[in-house]
Amino acid sequence: MKLENMNNAYANKKCTNNIYINNRYTIEVTRKRIKNMYLRVKDTDGTLSVSAPYGMSDTEIRKFVESKSDWIEQTMQEMLVARQLKEQEPVMAPFMEREMRLRLKMQLQRFIDKWEPVMGVKSAGFTIKKMKTRWGSCNVKSHHLNFNLLLAKVPKKGVFTICAAIQAILFLLVGAFWFIPIGLIIGGVICDFLVMSRNEITMKSMMAAYALFSAIFAFSAICPIKFLQSAFVGAMEKNNIAPEYIQGMLSITSVTMLVVIVAAGLVGGLIGGFIGQKALKKHFIKAGLVSVK
Repeated sequence: MKLENMNNAYANKKCTNNIYINNRYTIEVTRKRIKNMYLRVKDTDGTLSVSAPYGMSDTEIRKFVESKSDWIEQTMQEMLVARQLKEQEPVMAPFMEREMRLRLKMQLQRFIDKWEPVMGVKSAGFTIKKMKTRWGSCNVKSHHLNFNLLLAKVPKKGVFTICAAIQAILFLLVGAFWFIPIGLIIGGVICDFLVMSRNEITMKSMMAAYALFSAIFAFSAICPIKFLQSAFVGAMEKNNIAPEYIQGMLSITSVTMLVVIVAAGLVGGLIGGFIGQKALKKHFIKAGLVSVK
């Protein structure tokens, strides 16, 4: 019986059976009222699925599958890599996703309000969703905007400078010597420059920058006692610090002590960065809030 007549005979009925090729492939064959064969790899278990016309023999199907062996191997490898990446992808806790959406929504609204009058356009609103291939999109007809939720994870610039500025303000409020806030600001700017000048921000670069920041802070706190004694003593007396305490600070401060304290600040920064890395992995990376290298 000809293939076309066979198809007509079975009409719209489907029949399914499994065939095997040297215990290498399991092929799920579904015969339909079609003219050509179609092959696909199921991403669930790697089973090969073949749609074939009625009357097509198992031998012909095996030959067809064997002729596509290179494509099958490549597809299975790509599926394996995709599954591994998906397994490694952290699961984001619902409350953290809500927090990210809320924070990103406020930031996006500020940007939209700023740039709409500049560009002379008006959006019809925006939606935040999970995307895999793009950061955002715009519907030209409806003027509706779509943004990727992962925009909330984009690294922010100036982290060290902001932290240094906050610490500097606190030190000024408690009457610290002026050299300490200045040293903090300079250290923050230097560390941010070193981090942002790299092609990518990594955990190691952040730890190294934090260690350097700690060393600069230690230097800023001790350096005036040794090299700016007159100004330091005047500032301490202005804050009603006891003369005995001031004299004791001057007597124990030496170049050797300065080097030791700066080195201690460097080592302490590395230890603090290591502890922070462990806490970050345990509480934030696993929750999917941040992603680092």
